[in-house]
Amino acid sequence: MSIAVASEGGSRVVYLSETFDSDTARDLRGLLKSLPPAHPVVVDFTFLRDRRLTALVSVTAECAGRDLVKLRGLSEFGVRILEYLGKTKLLGDHARQ
Repeated sequence: MSIAVASEGGSRVVYLSETFDSDTARDLRGLLKSLPPAHPVVVDFTFLRDRRLTALVSVTAECAGRDLVKLRGLSEFGVRILEYLGKTKLLGDHARQ
């Protein structure tokens, strides 16, 4: 698991790589809590090789609680799950891989 944060176009971009599991989801939730709520954040799932659906669902509550969080690089299935859960405000312009 790897989480890296960079600045990109006025937003903080959180890059996830390797595996997105419950441990990574916990670390991501903690990272999101530590960032200022008024600052735009993009969580990038593009570089993951293994994605756990339960981890994605578990982190959506923290993301949805912030108005300026967008997700990108999700699989088509991940996008559909967020749509089913009514979390479409998390889907940025580049939500799908």
